[in-house]
Amino acid sequence: MVTGTRKRNDVYVYGVTAFPFLPRTLGQGIGDPPADVFLSRYKQLGAVVSGMKSSEDLRGPALRKNLMAHADVVNRVFQRGTILPVAFGYVCPLSWVRKQLLMSSYDWLLDLLNELDGKVELRLSARYREEPLLKAVIKSEPWLARNDYRSYADKIQHGQEVLEAIERRRDIGKKKLFGQLGPLLHDFVVDKNTSAMSFGASLLINRKDLAQLDHMLDEFARDADELDFKCVGPLAPYSFVRDVVRISQEAAWA
Repeated sequence: MVTGTRKRNDVYVYGVTAFPFLPRTLGQGIGDPPADVFLSRYKQLGAVVSGMKSSEDLRGPALRKNLMAHADVVNRVFQRGTILPVAFGYVCPLSWVRKQLLMSSYDWLLDLLNELDGKVELRLSARYREEPLLKAVIKSEPWLARNDYRSYADKIQHGQEVLEAIERRRDIGKKKLFGQLGPLLHDFVVDKNTSAMSFGASLLINRKDLAQLDHMLDEFARDADELDFKCVGPLAPYSFVRDVVRISQEAAWA
């Protein structure tokens, strides 16, 4: 965060989309009262922005409301076209949006919009059910069913061996899942924070393939009855556009 006094022409940045964009009315965004959302245009690009009061506090007591407003604006644009979403909390002078975001990265942003056209993100969460999982692990590695502990240390060692077997099964299952989904995936990002009993990922697929992906997940879940899936989306491709904002930090107040 860079400290400083905000100016009257500061704007809040939601993302970048293609221009022209229809409908032209983009509704309202963050703020109290909510500010009108508009496009700051450069050639075939439009930055999705709204005005910011100099005294506006994005976080504080209004954080939840502003988070929801940010997500609503991104989703409204996403429902009508392609958007490269910017993470919550980015504020800068309007002149910098045009010069440092749209103009300086024009070709790269336009290529990325074309690449993501018609594609959506899905948030996939997979969680193992304990009892079916343990049964499957012991079936594949029967020696783990032993309970003839000679000492407390032996019992702890056995518990560690079971945990390692669970992690092996999780990794094999994860590899198999993404292998089966592979023909539909343009890209995917596996969550770094996983546990022995769960894993998650962000998937990038064509919007037209949503029904087929749902069918493939249902089939996989039937074959692996120890797994429960939760899939959220379609979403704007947040996980695949993390470097969209290249505005100088000296110009931004978050």
